Amino acid sequence: MAKKTPGAQNNKTVQKTTPFNALTIVKVSLFLLLSGLFVYLTIAVSHVQDDAFITFRYVRNFIGGNGLVFNAGERVEGYTNFLWTMLLTIPAYLKINIIDASQYLSVLFGILILFVTWQITQLTGRKLLAAPGRTKAQARYFSLLSFLPVLMLTLTGAFSYWAVSGMETTMFGFFNLAAVFFYLNNNEKWNNNYLVAGFLALSALTRPEGYLLCALFCLYSTIHLVKNSRGAEPGYLTNTVLSRNSIITVSIFLLPAVLHTSFRLYYYGHLLPNTFYAKANFSAAALKEGFAYLEVFLKDYLLYGVVLMLPLLSLAGKKLRYELGFLYLLITGYSLYVISIGGDVLPLHRFWLPVLPLLYMLWTLGILYLALYLQDRNSKMQIPLTVLTVLFTLAFSFGNFRGNERKISRMTDKEIGLVDQFKQKADILNKLAAAKNKRLTLAASTIGALSYYTDATIIDMLGLTDETIARHPQTIDEISNDPEVSWKEKRYNAEYVVSRKPDYILFSTGTKPSAYAERALFAVNGFFADYFNQFIPTSSGKFLYIYARKTEQQKRLNNPAIQTGKINPEFIRHYTHLLHYLNLFREGRKDVFITVKNEFDETIKTCPSFFSEPFRIMGDACFMARDYPNAEGYYNKALAADSLNILAYYGSCYLYQRLGDQGKTVAMVKKIYDYALIDNSIFPDLDLFRVFARKGYHPQ
Repeated sequence: MAKKTPGAQNNKTVQKTTPFNALTIVKVSLFLLLSGLFVYLTIAVSHVQDDAFITFRYVRNFIGGNGLVFNAGERVEGYTNFLWTMLLTIPAYLKINIIDASQYLSVLFGILILFVTWQITQLTGRKLLAAPGRTKAQARYFSLLSFLPVLMLTLTGAFSYWAVSGMETTMFGFFNLAAVFFYLNNNEKWNNNYLVAGFLALSALTRPEGYLLCALFCLYSTIHLVKNSRGAEPGYLTNTVLSRNSIITVSIFLLPAVLHTSFRLYYYGHLLPNTFYAKANFSAAALKEGFAYLEVFLKDYLLYGVVLMLPLLSLAGKKLRYELGFLYLLITGYSLYVISIGGDVLPLHRFWLPVLPLLYMLWTLGILYLALYLQDRNSKMQIPLTVLTVLFTLAFSFGNFRGNERKISRMTDKEIGLVDQFKQKADILNKLAAAKNKRLTLAASTIGALSYYTDATIIDMLGLTDETIARHPQTIDEISNDPEVSWKEKRYNAEYVVSRKPDYILFSTGTKPSAYAERALFAVNGFFADYFNQFIPTSSGKFLYIYARKTEQQKRLNNPAIQTGKINPEFIRHYTHLLHYLNLFREGRKDVFITVKNEFDETIKTCPSFFSEPFRIMGDACFMARDYPNAEGYYNKALAADSLNILAYYGSCYLYQRLGDQGKTVAMVKKIYDYALIDNSIFPDLDLFRVFARKGYHPQ
C-alpha cells in the first residue's frame, strides 16, 4: 500500500469538508435571500392597522402616568396583547416613535418565524431520513427542500401584510413555533421542557389563545405519558409527574400566568379581558361565520383544501407518528377554536397565520415521504413525481401571491386611507377642544387612530374598551338579526351611550348608520332628542359631518313627539336602502328614481313622525331630477318635522339659488346661523351668505 503524504491527507480532508461548507453557505444564502424578499414584500404593503392604535394609546397613557388604561380614570382591559403592549413601552419610554418601532419589531418577529419554520422542517425531515439505506445525497436534497415552507410563507401575502401592521401577530406566531421546535427536539421528554414552558408562557402573555395552545401541548404530553406508563415500573406515572423536572417545567409556565391573572383581577377587577366579553359569540350564527372564514382561507391559500391532502400520506408511515400527530392536534384544536368564535373581525386571515407554517411544513414532509415511499418500491416514477410536486408547489406559491396581490394592495390602501382619515378627524377634534377650552367626550365605532391622535375621552360604541357595553349589551331584534349588516361586532348599548352625554357622536361612514351600534342609536328617542347632524367647516369647501349634542336652545326647537314617539326599528333598514339608491341616482343612474320613490314610501310607513331625513332625501332626488316644485315641498316637510335638519336647509338654499329667489335663500342661511347648525370654531372665514346669496343679500 502506498504511503499517504501529508498533502494527500490534507486534500482528502478538504474533499470531506468542502461539500459540508458549500451546503452550509448555500443554505444560509437561501435563508438570507428569502428573508430579504420577505422584508421587500412587507415594504410594499407597509401600513399600520387601525386596531394597533388602541395599543399605542394604552402605551401612551401608561408612559404618561395615567396607568395601563384607554381613558384616564377608567380601568378597562381593552387589549388582548399584554406582552406586546409592555414591549412597546420600552421604545415609548426612550422617546422612540412607537408606530415605527412596532413595525420594525413585527417584521423582525416575521423573520424569526421564517427561521423557526425552516428549523422545524429540518428537524422532522432528519428523523424521517434516519433509517437504514438513506444516503447523504438524500439528506442534502432535503436540506434544500426544507426551504419550501419558508418560500411558501414568504409568498403568502397575508403574512407580509400582518407582519408590518404594527400588531402582535408575528410575535405570537414566533413564540408558538419556538415552543413547537423545542418540544419536538426534546424527543418526547415532556417533563424537562423548560424552553417549551417558557415560550408557551410568553405566548399566553401575548394573546389569550396561547392558553389554548398550552392546553393542547399538555393534552398530547399526557396521552404519551399514559401510553409510556403501560408496562413500566409501578409508580412510573406518579414519579414522572411529581418529579423535580416536571415541577420546574410547570412552574415556568404557571408563575407568569398566575402573576398576570392576579394583576388582571386586582387592576381591572375581572378574570378575563374586556375584549372577551365584547367579542365572545359562541352560537350557531358564529359557527356559520367561522366556517365561512375557513372557506375563504382554503380558497385563498390552500387551493380549496387540496394542499391538505398530500401531508395525509405521511401519516401512513411509522417514523413520524409522534411528530405528525402533535402537529395535527395543534392545527385541529386551534382551527376548531377559530371556527367556534366565528373567525376574525379583521380581514386577510390573521387568525390562521399561527397554523399556516405548520401546514406548509406538513406539505413539504409529504413531498419527502412520497419520494422515499417511491424509492423503497424501486418505482421509476420517484424522480418525475417528486420533481412535478416541487414544481407544482412553486407554481402554487407564486400563483397564491399573484392571485392575492391586488386584494392585499387594496386592503393596504384602504387601511392607510382609514388611518389618515381618522387622523384628520382627530386633528379637527383637537382644534375644537382648544376652541371650546374643554376636554371633549366622543362616542365612535371606529376608535383606533382616532383615539391615539386625540386626547378626548373616547366611548367605544362596540364595547372593546367599554365595560358596560361589553358586559351589558342591548338587543334589538330588527337590528341584531339584520343579515345586511356586514359588521361582525354585534355588541351595543345605545341608551347607555346617550346617557354618557358625549359632546359628539362620530359614525364610521359620515351620517349613515353602518355598524350595529350606529343603527341602534336610531332606535333610541334620546338620540334624536339630544343630538343633531352638525357641519363643522375645516377649510374652504370641506366639512366634517358629525352628530353634536344639542344646546338647551336647540332642544326647545324639538318636535314634541321626539320624546315619546314610538320608534319601529324596522325603518332603519329602509332608510339605509333609501340612502343607497339616492347615491346611485346621484352617480347618474337615472333609472333608479322610481326605486328611490318606492323606498321612500316604505321608509315613511315605518319611521317615527319626527324623523325628517326621508323627506330631505326625496327633496334631493327631485332637485337632481329638476322637479323643483316637488323638491321644495319635500324640503318644507323635512323642516316641519325637524327644524334642525341642516341638509334640508342646504338643499333648500341650492334650490332657491337655482330658482333665483335670493330672499328665500337668505332666509334659509339665516336659520342655519340662528340655530347654530354650523360650528365655525375651526374655519371662521366661511360665510354662507356669500356662498349662496351671491348678489349681496345679507341679513338685516
